[in-house]
Amino acid sequence: MDQASKRVKLECSARSSGSASYDVCARSDGTNLTGQDINAVVHLPLLQRDVIGIIASLLTLLDLIRSFVRVCKLWFEVGMEAAKGEDSVANSVRIYVHTNSNCVMPVVLLLCSTDKMRIVSSLHLAASLQLPSRPGSVAFSPNGQCFAVGCNGQVSVVDVATHSVLYTLREKRLFAGTFHCAFHPGDKLLAASSKLQHVELWKVETGHEVFTLSGYTQSINEGLFTPDQTRSFSASGSRLQEWNVASGRLVREIRLQRCAFSLALSAAGTLLVALCTGGIVLLFDVATGFKRLSKFLPGIGTSRLRFSPVVGSLLLATCCVEENVVKLWDLNPITTAGTVGFATIEPVVVLRGHTGNICDVQFSGDGVMIATASNDNTVKIWEALSGHALRTLTEHTIALQCIAFHPWDYGVLVSCDYDGTVCIWTA
Repeated sequence: MDQASKRVKLECSARSSGSASYDVCARSDGTNLTGQDINAVVHLPLLQRDVIGIIASLLTLLDLIRSFVRVCKLWFEVGMEAAKGEDSVANSVRIYVHTNSNCVMPVVLLLCSTDKMRIVSSLHLAASLQLPSRPGSVAFSPNGQCFAVGCNGQVSVVDVATHSVLYTLREKRLFAGTFHCAFHPGDKLLAASSKLQHVELWKVETGHEVFTLSGYTQSINEGLFTPDQTRSFSASGSRLQEWNVASGRLVREIRLQRCAFSLALSAAGTLLVALCTGGIVLLFDVATGFKRLSKFLPGIGTSRLRFSPVVGSLLLATCCVEENVVKLWDLNPITTAGTVGFATIEPVVVLRGHTGNICDVQFSGDGVMIATASNDNTVKIWEALSGHALRTLTEHTIALQCIAFHPWDYGVLVSCDYDGTVCIWTA
């Protein structure tokens, strides 16, 4: 425009109908403004909106590219497992794309192959053991040669091949409470925690005590090791602790506003989730410390948390006691949301079929199957992808307490009930 046009006044007021009215003054020479002059002024805010829209589209495209890269990475990992001779892994995987309003993320869920389903259908009770009191937990060693059952004041280590008790670790002090057991990933150590406010570490081969992690002010609800074998995490009251396994020293500790009574660690060892009173699940990035992420409410009466053992997957299983179901959640969207507040997500799969409270849930070693233990006196085995019940084991005559899958043999399963009966299932 020429110098005289600078006196032009153009006002635009948007109406609810989306239209606009313009109050246009003519040039100083009395001539009217041309359409080109008006467009030069009116299109300026429109251009700004176009730029914002382009930026939003680019961000969405970036999310899609990130998701595509992650899918390719997961397919590569599956292909590597298949090259190692795994049981038709490459033909047993499906990658679901889970979307919400903010992002698009792939979810890896595995299918049961025909051979695995045949193994599950042939499971039978091979042996049973009787412990003196109600078991608190059961865990297999990573090499699958033995499993440990913790009950009131003692831990029994059982040989998988012979079904016999190798040795029993007894608490030095009486009235120890119920033990929680966890094997070190290197098969060398077994950790046992109790209500005596300490964790004892034992050599698996000999049953000799190595050292004790002390300094707790309340009973220990759960503990676990990181996959790199260097650290362990524990929950005691409203405190979360990180320990150095080699030295037995406390690395760091944080205090929560609520008590934490169940923990789960992702297969990569970088995401820790804690189930607190009120059914709130807190997420922490523990790659370098306790960095708090999002939190969510998985359902009424949630009692246990378990992560899929598939590296690259953040599929979390939760037991909802009052609903008698197990829900599977993909935590990828809320871990990348960048917020520490409550996140709203929906379960990707819901396992329905038990008629009593579900006390424990466990993934198989490859994440294909899930086993659940319930107060309806049954053990159910499910396909994780579809939520379809593959088998129901009914030999228990009282409510179940805990359950464990063999780390790599799908034909071995251990279940424990309230009266101390330990059932060993084999195909």
